[in-house]
Amino acid sequence: GRALIADEMGLGKTVQALAVAFHYRREWPVLIACPASLVANWTHEVTRWCRIPPSRIVLATSTKTPLRLPDGAAVVVGSYACLASVQHIGFHVLIVDECHCVKSPTAIRTKLVQGLAKGAKRVLLLSGTPALSRPAELYHQIELINAADIVSETSFVLGTPDETRESIRTTVELAKWFAPDMAFFLALTPWPY
Repeated sequence: GRALIADEMGLGKTVQALAVAFHYRREWPVLIACPASLVANWTHEVTRWCRIPPSRIVLATSTKTPLRLPDGAAVVVGSYACLASVQHIGFHVLIVDECHCVKSPTAIRTKLVQGLAKGAKRVLLLSGTPALSRPAELYHQIELINAADIVSETSFVLGTPDETRESIRTTVELAKWFAPDMAFFLALTPWPY
């Protein structure tokens, strides 16, 4: 129901997200939140891959006036700036493109996306660069898909309180077997272990 797709640019994050969202089309309308520069592209891709006619795609264009969803609307595409206008609509499927833009906990766009994600059953986050400089930048993105509140900000940044050097070493060794790239990442991570 909730995932972060963090592939590099050009590997098909948009198509993957649309495929997952289309699988849950009985729970639509779907909201696609993205930077303003990508609104037209998302509209085109929804038509292309999901065969949704443009008449069933609604663009959220106002930053303040609540959007009236017409009957038969399947998809709402809106920039981060327009998310306040759709807060009153209960979306069950949410796609957040370029989710690294919602990493600041005090930013209005982050708070708007958090509100929408809390009410959604399905949340798909997309980013080619989820963490630009520090692993801690991932926390607020992970929080959007962390419906069960398993991860706290402190445990994410500092590790869980019961971790020992031995348990960390064991984690790195297991990661070498199952995900060698992750083992390399864990070994280099500047967390206070």
